[in-house]
Amino acid sequence: MGMLTGVISEHWYFQNYWRPLTLFGVAVPSIEDALFGAGVTAFGLTIGWVILKKKAPVRQPGIVKRLALVVEFAVLMNIVLVDILHAESIVVSCVVFVVIGAFGLIRYPQGWKSVLVTIASLLVLMSVVYAILFLWLDPHYISTYFLIGNYTWAPVVGGFLPVTEILWYTAWGFCAPTLFDLVNGRSRTFQATA
Repeated sequence: MGMLTGVISEHWYFQNYWRPLTLFGVAVPSIEDALFGAGVTAFGLTIGWVILKKKAPVRQPGIVKRLALVVEFAVLMNIVLVDILHAESIVVSCVVFVVIGAFGLIRYPQGWKSVLVTIASLLVLMSVVYAILFLWLDPHYISTYFLIGNYTWAPVVGGFLPVTEILWYTAWGFCAPTLFDLVNGRSRTFQATA
């Protein structure tokens, strides 16, 4: 599912957030989007689980229906806010993630530890990867492919870390751990330690 959403979400990001060079051209959905979607989804859903030694609950009935509802909500919000009202796609995705995460934490309030661990882990990983990519491999990447020059409220920190990206990873980290619980219909539990 992460691979699919990684590709689909670019429809909105290419409109007003960035126009990256991909294997198939500039601003063309590509294998990079699928790999990023799979990776960030897997990492976001599992890192808190691994660090906090949670064990997965048994898969509950209705998982496909609940997943479809979450995806439908996200797609509808993007269609209305980005395609119709021309809101900034990066802001819309952050809002969607925060709404889903808030709903998940209301339903499963014991998920706060996973949320905090996931946000911190994503921000550390993102900072290291972005430093390598945008300071070492291609220092002009952000100015060339990102459209964030229009965002006076969102500077680039240290020349390699757009504030918009920090917000996106924070919002995803807020959403991902509770998304698993929402879709599964049951919260993960901590393992007993000896």
